[in-house]
Amino acid sequence: MLPDKPVYPAGSNEAVNQWTLDSLRRYYFWNTSLPASPDMSLEPQAFFRSVLHKDDRFSLLYDPNDATTAYSQPSYALRI
Repeated sequence: MLPDKPVYPAGSNEAVNQWTLDSLRRYYFWNTSLPASPDMSLEPQAFFRSVLHKDDRFSLLYDPNDATTAYSQPSYALRI
């Protein structure tokens, strides 16, 4: 049996990062290369960059409530 995942406060960096990591583990092409214990306390954009595979030049993360994270023509993205 797998250990229970920690429960983080809604909206916290850790909660956003856990959702991102769960999504990457399921859908990411390089999901087998994701770190076992990433730093969940990082700001979500920094966390996302820290777990990406070195050959990944396509993935991006954006927050629809923050225009500074928008990309002009995203084709695939994880929406936080």
